[in-house]
Amino acid sequence: MKKWLLLLPLTLIWGIHAHAQQHDRFWVTGYSVTALPPYLANIIDFTTSPPTVTASVIPIETRGATCAMSDAEGNLLFYTNGGQVRNKNHQMLENGDSLNVSPGEYPGLNGTQAAYPLTSTLLILPGTHNKDWYHIIHLTHVWCGPALPGICKRPLLHTLVDMSANNGAGKVVFKNKILYDTWAMDKPIAVKHANGRDWWIMMSDHLTNLHHTLLFNDMGVIDSFTQVAGYKPDPTIKRDAGGNNVFSPDGSVYVDSDSRNGHRIFDFDRCTGRLSNFRWIQLPAQQPFGGAAISPNSRFLYITASVWAMQYDLWEPDVAASVDTVAVWDGFCEPCPGSNTTFGECQLGMDGKIYVVPNNGVYFLNYIDKPDLKGKDCNMVQHGLQVPNWFVLATPVHPNYRLGALSGSPCDTLTVSATEATKPLDGLRLYPNPAHDRVALELPETWTRHGAAEYRIYDTLGALARGGTVAEGTKTVFVSLAGLPQGLYVCQVVRDGRVLGTSKLSIVR
Repeated sequence: MKKWLLLLPLTLIWGIHAHAQQHDRFWVTGYSVTALPPYLANIIDFTTSPPTVTASVIPIETRGATCAMSDAEGNLLFYTNGGQVRNKNHQMLENGDSLNVSPGEYPGLNGTQAAYPLTSTLLILPGTHNKDWYHIIHLTHVWCGPALPGICKRPLLHTLVDMSANNGAGKVVFKNKILYDTWAMDKPIAVKHANGRDWWIMMSDHLTNLHHTLLFNDMGVIDSFTQVAGYKPDPTIKRDAGGNNVFSPDGSVYVDSDSRNGHRIFDFDRCTGRLSNFRWIQLPAQQPFGGAAISPNSRFLYITASVWAMQYDLWEPDVAASVDTVAVWDGFCEPCPGSNTTFGECQLGMDGKIYVVPNNGVYFLNYIDKPDLKGKDCNMVQHGLQVPNWFVLATPVHPNYRLGALSGSPCDTLTVSATEATKPLDGLRLYPNPAHDRVALELPETWTRHGAAEYRIYDTLGALARGGTVAEGTKTVFVSLAGLPQGLYVCQVVRDGRVLGTSKLSIVR
């Protein structure tokens, strides 16, 4: 078997040192014109300039829903096509089959060796506390049946990979667990919480102006809510078409891209998960299928529409009026006719360039060389990256893994490290931990020897979830957890305005 994992030194990527989170180092793409294995693959490594592309053969097709995951140092761990999970040696992980397979599934979309074909429906999040855990978050489509034609549900599913299992070969711990169940969601995307550890997962309803927000970490969904914000799509238009939803690299802007109903832009609060300051790029007519990406400096939004690529300035008061057409398809195709290198879905690469994938099978990708520059200075390089094997709609969805904590935010109290989460801090001990219905707070006797103290339990949004008094001379206090949802909390003991001790509390149900 050909070894294609390259251990190359990395200097500066996005201005970040080599030891940054390189989870998005590789793209793994594979396709067969017969729809049967073997699948001729392209292994794209973004630590070189230009990216290194290696021809290979893999046992599964990767197009539509696809993603490859590396560890923080950039070593490839596994990849998935929305149907199976394979490790770097192309072996299927234990229990790594039959993702997105459920009773009543939309006919023909059960992914196995053939890829789950729906683009922008899958992403992978590294564990928030366990470095060997990787969460595959994937959206599946369920068919209503002949009585009610059409796709009636879009549950968001959760599959957990533990790469410490089987001596590092990995294992799927569970799969297809319903994370959030509704019927009109589309294109999940994620961004780091302001604490720099947990994740916000966003999905927008493609029929209304309802937006679904989940706060997620290794415990699962620890909070969820919906927001009604922005323009409500035309009810006569059946569904969202084209475009991949995207967060700006700094996490301050969320874009719901829709080539039929217009592009909805919001400011995003990484501490609370709330949307605000709605802007709308209204379309005079439906645009061809395309995509969306935002420049590394978080200033420029790029919208593609098959034969056009537009740039919008998110720093301008009137974003819609700032539009600049930065590229028009030059008519290139190889082979012709059919393999047109038009402008489809987009993804900001680890090298700071935006890669624009054509809407059909091709041997060339487009890319925006300098996306931080205004207008045509951004330099759309058409058919600039050649690949040895056919590339078909294999654009992964990668959040900004390198986004850190928001300094000075109200969420700073949540930046307790993973190792600290399992041991008492400053003498404060909680047991049991994880807890179910109540928890005991054990304090050093010196803390209440000369007066009463106060305990405070905060949720992940920094809100006070429970509090009370620890009487003078008390060493242990029992706190009821009734009514508190499952999740992670921060417990503090305070006296005279001074924090005596802090510890992490996990509540499980």
